[in-house]
Order: sequence, then C-alpha cells, then structure tokens
Amino acid sequence: MRKKLYWSVFFLNFSLALSAYINSLFIESQLGARAVGPAYALVSLLLLFGLALVPELLARAPRRLRLLTNLFLILKIVVCLVLVYAKWPPAILLAFIAFDTLGYLARFNLDLTLEHLTTNRETGRIRGFFLTITNAAWLAAPLLVGTLLGTTEDYAKIYWLVALALIPALYFSATSRKVVTKNLPGQFFPILLKVFRHRNNHYRQIYLVMLADFLLNLFYALMVIYLPLHLHNTLGFAWPTIGLIFTIMLLPFVIVTYPLGWLADKKWGEKEIMALGFTLAGVATLFIPQITSTNLLVWAGILFATRVGAASIEIMKETYLFKKIEAKDIEVLSLSRNLLPLAYLLAPLIGSIVLFYSSTTTIFTALGLITLLGIIPTLALKDTR
Repeated sequence: MRKKLYWSVFFLNFSLALSAYINSLFIESQLGARAVGPAYALVSLLLLFGLALVPELLARAPRRLRLLTNLFLILKIVVCLVLVYAKWPPAILLAFIAFDTLGYLARFNLDLTLEHLTTNRETGRIRGFFLTITNAAWLAAPLLVGTLLGTTEDYAKIYWLVALALIPALYFSATSRKVVTKNLPGQFFPILLKVFRHRNNHYRQIYLVMLADFLLNLFYALMVIYLPLHLHNTLGFAWPTIGLIFTIMLLPFVIVTYPLGWLADKKWGEKEIMALGFTLAGVATLFIPQITSTNLLVWAGILFATRVGAASIEIMKETYLFKKIEAKDIEVLSLSRNLLPLAYLLAPLIGSIVLFYSSTTTIFTALGLITLLGIIPTLALKDTR
C-alpha cells in the first residue's frame, strides 16, 4: 500500500516545485516588489501555527490523518484557481498565503503517514526512497516551467499546472491505506526548550546539528525567494534558460547523496563533509554578486557548486541526527519540520532590509557570509565514527 503513498508524495512535491521559483515573481508582478518579503513571512507564521495545530487535531481524532491530508489538497486546488482568476490585491495575497501553507501542511501529513507505515528496521531504506522521489520531482519541474513560460510572464498557467498535478496527488492519497496516528511529535517550543535546557553532551550535539540545519534552511529560503528575481529581473534571463539553469543546479541532490553517505561511513566523519559543504556553498554564493555575465554555463556552474555544498550538508546532517537520536527523545526530530518555516520567516526580513538599502546582489553577499557561519557549529560536533 506504500506505492500509492509514494505516488502522492511525488505529485505533491512536483506541484510544490512547479511554483517554488515563480512565486516571488508572481507576487512582485501582482502586488509589487515590497510585498514579496511580507507575503512569505505571513506564510511562515501561518505554517508554524498549522504545524502546531495538526498534531493537536490528530491527538483528538487519530483516525483522521488521511481525511485531513485530502482536505488540505482539495483546498489547495481551489486556491490555485483563485490565484489564476483573482484581480483584487487582498484576495491575491490571502490566496497565496493559503496556497503555500496548505502545500507544506499536506507534505507534513504525508510524511507522518509514512512514519506510521515504516518499521524501525526499514527506516533507512524507506527514507532514502522517499528522498529520491522528492528530489526527482524537484528536478523535473524547472525545465517544464521554463518551457511553458517561454519569454512571457504568464504565471497563471503555472498555477493551472499545479492544480492539475494535485489531482493525482489527491487520488493516491484518498485511496491509500488509512492509518491511526500515535506517538505524535510534541509542540515545537517545548521541544526546543528541552534541547537548550539540557547541557549534557548528548543534547549539545543535537543543538549544534539543529543550528547547522537552520542555517541550511535559511540558505534555501533566500535562494528560492531572491534567485529568480535576480536572474529574471536583474540579468534578464528568459524562463527557458532559467529552467535549464535550475535543472542543472539541482542535479547534486540526485547524484552526490549516496557517494557522500558511503564516504561518511567508510572514510570520513559527518562533520568533515558538512564543513566542506558549508565552505563550498558559502564561497560559491559569494561569487554570485561578482558575475555580470549572462552565459548559461557560467551560471549553471556556480549554482551547481552551491548545491553540491547544500546537498553535502543535507545528507550529513540527516545521517548525524538519526545516529544521535535515542528512543526517549525521538520527538526532537519534529524540530526539523519547523526549521524551514522559521527560516522563511527570517529570510524575507533579511531580504527586505537589504533591498531597502541596496539591491539583490547584496542579498547574496549576506547569504554567503551567513552560510559560512555554519562551519562554526559543524566543527564543534563530535563525529559518530
């Protein structure tokens, strides 16, 4: 029965990837450049609230996980149509907030469903396949978006495509196995206080890897929001070119994770590879403001380098965290789900402040320096080897 769940995961992630890199340009075209940061911040606040509310709802109605997931998917399809047809700015803003929030809540629920269908002895294999499906969906989307948009800025057709992609996601979710939820993750802030309050070496290691994880999510958030604006508006790249650049950029998430996992087990520890990842991602990002060329290969190369670094951090922090987590504090894993919206809450604030005084190029200078800060908590980790 997991097969249907996997298909639902694929189509949901495909729908998320289709809109991820055009959302900021859509908001700018409809509401103005100054609305981009606040719109993403509002999404993050609502998502944090939703991630806190969903476990509470499921604790009261443990048989309603599939129903709740389907409801999120149906509502997102409706909101897609609102984004296509709405002309009134407040309606567009509210629809965008709901659009982004519902997608990530549905992904949270599918992730929770997978947890309940997975035994401990198969966690690594199932999680690896889950990440492969997710990465494949994200890799397939940019080239299609670029082809559909061409030289236009008709973002409405992308939201139509998102709605169409959500229909099979809904079908496979609705016909998948029903699960009864148990051992739900605790609330975000009590768990966070637990990690900070305990000063023994075990929780110190968890705190350090969570800090590295947060900086990685901040890297993702600033890139997703401001890289399309820079490439399209500042440098004048057409969407077919941007789609190709993004496809090449995302390849490391598919091709480097397994070899790096082998290296971490056999040759080096996780922290060495993570530190190299932060160094590569940070230094490559610092080069972005210096590049004025509109050569496709130049941009594909530098962004590919940033994602080799990011993919290295991603796989190493996941590996490290799963090795460090004990049965008694498995709830700490739920922190990872909340770090992304926290990053998306901070990223627009950083971007808005920078744009008030400077331009998008300065955002990448700041991001490069922030990313390099990840080396500090990483080197303080104690290797598992």
